[in-house]
Amino acid sequence: MTEVLDETPASVEPDESEPEPDEEPEPDEEPEPDEEPEEEDPAAPEPVASAHTEQEIEKAAKALAKEAERHAAAISRIMGEDSLALVMCEACEPGIPGWHWPAKMLGEDDPRRPLYEMLEGGDDSSMRHPERYARCAYCAGYGWVLTGSRDPVNRKVVCPECHAAGYLDRNAATPTGGATLTAVPAGGDAAPAAPAEPTVDFVGRPVGHPNYGKLSGYLTPAELARDINDGFAS
Repeated sequence: MTEVLDETPASVEPDESEPEPDEEPEPDEEPEPDEEPEEEDPAAPEPVASAHTEQEIEKAAKALAKEAERHAAAISRIMGEDSLALVMCEACEPGIPGWHWPAKMLGEDDPRRPLYEMLEGGDDSSMRHPERYARCAYCAGYGWVLTGSRDPVNRKVVCPECHAAGYLDRNAATPTGGATLTAVPAGGDAAPAAPAEPTVDFVGRPVGHPNYGKLSGYLTPAELARDINDGFAS
């Protein structure tokens, strides 16, 4: 008897090694739009920084006042009773005695400004230069001219044009050194006319005298004796 094979396929067990289908990804949440940054007002003050700066200024002012007191006490200790005659400098800053701000940092109406300008420019900073006076062109305003001598005593002599004045007077008929100035051209300095030759020097020595144009302090003993003998020194 022939056996009939059961051709019914056996149930196939699922292969656990096979990957399971991926799950559908959930849609990402839409990002929220960024908030627009607030525009900063450039003129708006920074309260924290301003307060900090004010604190620094106040701290520095206290430190300067303390240092000024210490300095005053040191002066009193060093000078003793003589310090009682001292007067506080009216031109100095109260907190920094001995120092002051430059004149250009003060207002035009500040009474200290002219004083500081004078101190910065020297005693003649506020003086005026009248047009009647001209620098002597012969000696370039020095009042002395070089002779070319290698002898230190005779290296220079008094300018024969202005007689050591260094300037000429335009309004004088005979200016300081004996030269006559021409009229002053518009916008320019006057040039002296040909000077007249001087006949004597500043102490009265005539032209040709061995000591002509020499200062008494630079004379040798022999030259000084010659001046005394000629009546130009005593």
